[in-house]
Amino acid sequence: MILPLTRAGIVAGALMVFGWSIGTFAEPLLLGSLNEQRSLAWTVYQNAVVENDYGIASAMGIVLLALAFVVTYFSLRYSRGALVE
Repeated sequence: MILPLTRAGIVAGALMVFGWSIGTFAEPLLLGSLNEQRSLAWTVYQNAVVENDYGIASAMGIVLLALAFVVTYFSLRYSRGALVE
């Protein structure tokens, strides 16, 4: 009985963590090897600054923005049900 009641909070928390993780930039740069794991934000930076390929960087930025909008929409949608008293 408790699990169905916590579903909205679990989904909202998972979406918020996913939303924060798609925009990470400094953490992979400072803590890890970028040859093994790359975030989308780091790939956008590398295409724009290092390779001077602004078209690909702009397209990836639009994809990143769309992902952020989708995650924000679903996070707000599911978090409303969790705050009902």
